[in-house]
Amino acid sequence: MPINIGPSPDITFTNPLGWLRGCHDRIKHFLSLLMTVATRRRGEALHREDRETLAAALRYFREAAPMHTEDEEQSLFPRLRASKSPSAVAARAVLDALEAEHHHVHQTHAEVEILAERWMREGVLPSFEAKRLIGLLQQLQDFYEKHMAIEDREAFSVASVVLTEKEMIAVGREMAIRRGIDPDLAIAYPMDSPAR
Repeated sequence: MPINIGPSPDITFTNPLGWLRGCHDRIKHFLSLLMTVATRRRGEALHREDRETLAAALRYFREAAPMHTEDEEQSLFPRLRASKSPSAVAARAVLDALEAEHHHVHQTHAEVEILAERWMREGVLPSFEAKRLIGLLQQLQDFYEKHMAIEDREAFSVASVVLTEKEMIAVGREMAIRRGIDPDLAIAYPMDSPAR
């Protein structure tokens, strides 16, 4: 079932910055789902719907979210660093900090996955682990709220001004290839399609 990620579900790889912003909406969506289950059940027995929700959210963070990070670190940020524009040069330190945050938050995601997988496997979580899971999810929500705002303001907005159309096309093509999609057909893959 497609997930409504915002006001522009027709965003394709021909609009890589729109796609990246849409990924941010997906991250918020899946974190919200994890938090809802964690706070509603608090480690108690999971209903079938809860298990499905946890499994879908964990799969998103395991499979799709890393591609978003690669989109930024391998496609967008290097082009910004290569730009001689004063605003791009000024953003280099911010890009370095954003990448460091990507690597730091990976550990938090790994612990969330361990706890949630154990919960699904064993049926319940001890109270202290349930509280830990909720705390970790709150940390992630707080982190992403700040991190995404900086990316939007300091990376995406600068990229929209300093990168050429040719560079933006190249970013979009790389994003499509990363997902196993023919970049010449990338316009046929809107963000709300199964291809992420």
